[in-house]
Amino acid sequence: MTIFLIVLLNLFLNCLCLRQTHDLHKEPVAPPTSYIAVYELTDITFASLEVKQDEIIMFRLKGNPSTGFIWYIENFAELNKGIVSPLNVDEFGSTQEFVPEDLSLEGGPGIFEFRFLPLARGNTVNLKFIYKDIANRYPIEESKRINLNIKII
Repeated sequence: MTIFLIVLLNLFLNCLCLRQTHDLHKEPVAPPTSYIAVYELTDITFASLEVKQDEIIMFRLKGNPSTGFIWYIENFAELNKGIVSPLNVDEFGSTQEFVPEDLSLEGGPGIFEFRFLPLARGNTVNLKFIYKDIANRYPIEESKRINLNIKII
């Protein structure tokens, strides 16, 4: 019984281990994307950016969800996801990634984080962020807006 358990445990551990095979006939696998370019989007309404293909980009926007307003991608439905892929955006065009400024302050302000992976070098995509009401998802005239033109190089 003890030998059976040892063999079973050994098989289990072997399954968990990641093994690399060195087959010279296979195409090399590209290393995973690990670099994140971070852009703090505060006090701007328009910007043009050049970003590298396959380099994760993160946009950080200040806000406070306890006010009933959060950041959305206004043109999310029209966004060409073959050019830039949203990594942490829900079906409404928002993100659940919110980093509070002060962890001890419940309901305080913080940063909304949106991540994207640029896929198609040579293309340009337009991202329109809007700070709007959670309840009805309709912007008001005074809503904060940020318009980004992103060229993938």
